[in-house]
Amino acid sequence: MSEMRERYVNPFTDFGRFGARFKMQFGEDPNKELLSYEDSLKYYRDLKNSLDTAFEEGKMEGEVSKAIEVIKKGHSEGFSVAVLSKLTGLSESEVNRILNQG
Repeated sequence: MSEMRERYVNPFTDFGRFGARFKMQFGEDPNKELLSYEDSLKYYRDLKNSLDTAFEEGKMEGEVSKAIEVIKKGHSEGFSVAVLSKLTGLSESEVNRILNQG
């Protein structure tokens, strides 16, 4: 199994370590390359997590504002709170709270 590990390198996870091992064989200092790789990987993961979180929060805000819009339009068209609750997936108390706010 270790032979296969040495032969097949995953470029998405092992490239920096592979480069460091390669440089060690030829007498170069691998620490600089390895630290640079780990720093860039950490930066990438932090950035990706931030973007994913922002996307999910934006998606949730969009869904909430859409539900509020449906409730207000439906109420103005004469739909009952029970029907609005079923359409939006919110509880009747949440629908009433939204109607009382606006």
